[in-house]
Amino acid sequence: MENTLVRLYADFAAVTETTSHGLSVLTLPLLPKQSENVDVNDILSVPGEISIKSKIDARAYDIPKHGSLGEETGLDGTGEGRLLTPESKIQDLRQQDKIVGPLLFYHDLKLAFARLISGYNQQSTEYAELSSLYKASVDLLLREANRLNLVQLTPDRELDQYLLRISQGFQVISAEVMVSNSETFYVSAANGPLFMSATNKALIDPRDTAVAGSVHTVKLLPHIARASESTLGFTSLLNQRFPQPNATPTDMLSHFVHPNSYTTVPPMWITGKDDHDSFAPTVDSAGAVVSAKDSASVWAERNEKYKQNLEIKEPPNRYNYVNSAPNPETSTPRTSAAHTPLSSTEATSQIPNSIPMSMPPAVPSAVSNPSAEMFNANTLPQSSQISQTSPLSRSDLELLLRWTPYSFVDDDEMEACKSNTETELVSRLLLELQYMQRERLAAPGVELEVGESERHVALKISNILTRLISTANSEDIRLQIDTRLPVIMRNYSGSLPAVADPNLNAPPPQYQQRLQSLQNMRQRRPMR
Repeated sequence: MENTLVRLYADFAAVTETTSHGLSVLTLPLLPKQSENVDVNDILSVPGEISIKSKIDARAYDIPKHGSLGEETGLDGTGEGRLLTPESKIQDLRQQDKIVGPLLFYHDLKLAFARLISGYNQQSTEYAELSSLYKASVDLLLREANRLNLVQLTPDRELDQYLLRISQGFQVISAEVMVSNSETFYVSAANGPLFMSATNKALIDPRDTAVAGSVHTVKLLPHIARASESTLGFTSLLNQRFPQPNATPTDMLSHFVHPNSYTTVPPMWITGKDDHDSFAPTVDSAGAVVSAKDSASVWAERNEKYKQNLEIKEPPNRYNYVNSAPNPETSTPRTSAAHTPLSSTEATSQIPNSIPMSMPPAVPSAVSNPSAEMFNANTLPQSSQISQTSPLSRSDLELLLRWTPYSFVDDDEMEACKSNTETELVSRLLLELQYMQRERLAAPGVELEVGESERHVALKISNILTRLISTANSEDIRLQIDTRLPVIMRNYSGSLPAVADPNLNAPPPQYQQRLQSLQNMRQRRPMR
């Protein structure tokens, strides 16, 4: 392997070593060999014509005070500079009883190319060619070392120590080659950094990139995509019954999917543009596990039981005593309020307190405004007195029980309804209610209780607004109402259809103007 490495790198690698520092200081650039028998293009298998002899001018890198780099340079130990070839370096390392590996040649190449590339501009052609040549040289080193299978160079050494050093060297080289950083420009903006194109800086260039103004440089880390490791259970269908070794104990049925998940139709919107389309929501469950018939039967059964639980059966003959008149012949004589004549004052005093004294005109009642003639015992016979003082009828009781505090209509509401000024009435009532609330809250030493007048105004406003909303049409609201309906699904998958943008499918303004002009022309066209 020593002879192979010497033959490969003696043609394009040359470094110097000065004995004055005591250590190896590799500071000279890469120089071509003076021999004319070996061509660099025959050694480097890279596309294009890349030759160190034709692309690099070695005369600009002469070594001062050390003589010329040639065969005349002596290899003595007087402290003078001497030409160090890979062959001589391997011999020196073996004399010092050191292990020779590809990492030593990698450092020589890196330092030599770094010194040489620092003399060129980043935008020059020589800079790009030297960067490509360095990458090709490192790839050649790794390929040749891998081809030779890292043959043991020193048999007297222990095998494990030698292989450890060689593997460490290969890790260093492969890490620098594969995980190499590059640079890119960026500008600090208000919303964050704005990255631009990458620089053409080589990997071995030790200089900093020259930037001006607000432009800065940042290192870029490469992304190495690693292939995901898959076990036999993920690739074979026969071993799905066995749990995976890397699965957690709580992970059960990770690959199980219910068959209904594939056939459930997602929600969709129904558009009513065509007259022949169905207005009701539709769903396709032809391939579902649970059919629509089964789900409908379950729903009907539950709904029927719910209705039976809420149904209240009325007891028979509940109101029979209202319409039945007592027979004086068969009934035993007794003193009661129904048989004794009542005066107007007594009849009025027997009205319950829960019934309001002034009933609204829209809800008739049998107990409001009692007439004196109805209870006059001198002018009416006994049968008339009994029929007039009989309990209320069933319809009157129902109206009485359905009465609410909202069951009233004032005169100003009737006038506003006739003159179509209900909105103005609501505005005036709101101002009045606000004034009453302000007066009530500003009064000191008074409990914060709502008075009857304030409650009456609030109920009146609520009645007027309810009537206005119930009688309003879509044209009165002046809002674009969407006529689409969401489809009813048996199971909710967690997402609803997004609300469509009304301006998404709208024609452009110029198209609408053109369409309006065509319609006007068609209307003005005379009929034949």
